[in-house]
Amino acid sequence: MIAAIAAIAAFFMLAMAAPALAQSVDQVTAVTTPTGMFVQLQNGRWEERGADGGRFNFQETNRDDASIYLFDASRQVQLQLNIATRTILYADPTNPQMRPIYQMSNLSIVVNGRNASRVSYAQGAFRMVAPGQWVEKGNNGAVFNFTESNRDDWSVYLVDGSRGVEIQLDLFTRKIMYSQPGQARSPLYEVTGASARYQ
Repeated sequence: MIAAIAAIAAFFMLAMAAPALAQSVDQVTAVTTPTGMFVQLQNGRWEERGADGGRFNFQETNRDDASIYLFDASRQVQLQLNIATRTILYADPTNPQMRPIYQMSNLSIVVNGRNASRVSYAQGAFRMVAPGQWVEKGNNGAVFNFTESNRDDWSVYLVDGSRGVEIQLDLFTRKIMYSQPGQARSPLYEVTGASARYQ
């Protein structure tokens, strides 16, 4: 129990201290502004949550070394979350020129079961290639396809029906768990890295 509390505290300390560096962009999962926050959900979806209760939905379209790009199809609104400058830029059909609207007050780089899209281990990685679809690629050239069956706060659960294999990508314990019919779930690999970058 004490270890679990310490691990949670470490994650939140990391979130509070997240530096605005290019190498952190793949791990950014939330951005706070003076009027609310942008939070990454599953499958590259983001939600803007205003302090006044307003909600807007976005889809992540790209990331580069400095920024995350979002699009709200219902309003034709484009956003650029520039992590390097901690500035949020905005464009819409009436004014297609990107312009700053917010300054970021904080970043979170906590990759968890709700937003993970890539989980690496020493010999390869699991990567989400489409909503609900994952591929495991080993450094030895092996490739396996999985369907996402569930997520919770800290894990992504995958199934390979062709082999009867179930995988748990556990980002809390940082272990990749494996099971087959008639076998108890057991550790397969240690997690060496995780990313929230969508495709």
